[in-house]
Amino acid sequence: MDNNRVLEIKKSVMEVFDTIATSYSYTRVRGWDIVLKVVNTSTQVLCDVGSGPGQNTLFILKRYPHIYAISIDISIRMLLISRKRALRKKLHNTIDFIQADMEFLPIRDMTIDSMLYIASVHHIPTSSGRKRAIEEIHRCLKPRGRALIIVWAFLQPRFIKYIIKNFLTKLLCGKCLESIRDVYIPWRFKGKNLLRYYHLFTLRELVNLVKSANFKVVEKGTYNIHKKIYPENYYVIITK
Repeated sequence: MDNNRVLEIKKSVMEVFDTIATSYSYTRVRGWDIVLKVVNTSTQVLCDVGSGPGQNTLFILKRYPHIYAISIDISIRMLLISRKRALRKKLHNTIDFIQADMEFLPIRDMTIDSMLYIASVHHIPTSSGRKRAIEEIHRCLKPRGRALIIVWAFLQPRFIKYIIKNFLTKLLCGKCLESIRDVYIPWRFKGKNLLRYYHLFTLRELVNLVKSANFKVVEKGTYNIHKKIYPENYYVIITK
């Protein structure tokens, strides 16, 4: 995929999430319990990359108010919602909000104790870009620091029609797609379908990705929110 196309997809992701940010403010309220696995009483600095409306950062700070947090997102409107939530909870003095690309984090080397990537890495449109994002985690984490990465799982019934379409496209034009698991998922908003790019992962792919950046996998598995019989999300907890 050429650079212009990559930039086009990234811009589209940013614009869509800016548009639907208000929807997230109503539906993403409570953080996921799994995020507590990478923080403890000795954690000093947390970075939530792809923080959205901030529910996971605030969930952690409620339990560990001593932690200083950095919320990073490509969507400025998501960050504004996150900041408003932090103000209401009187936690705004312990969080900085930064708009940035997760492939190029504005963070110094080895300064972060814990990092969260909740449903964010799967929005990067190339395998090389995803690898670069994971290498950024390695650069920013302190020795023995931990990161949690959660991505959408490939084998879900709702994705079958997109995969079949991509498979046929790949047969007709092999270089048109990097992977048949690169899909555009619609979000219905004010009568319009807004398309969001996703790379759907297998667990093996996620594990191989983090190992390629010299991480040790502490824990891996499936993380479901809606009690489905099939995997909704895959996750890894990693350390340097």
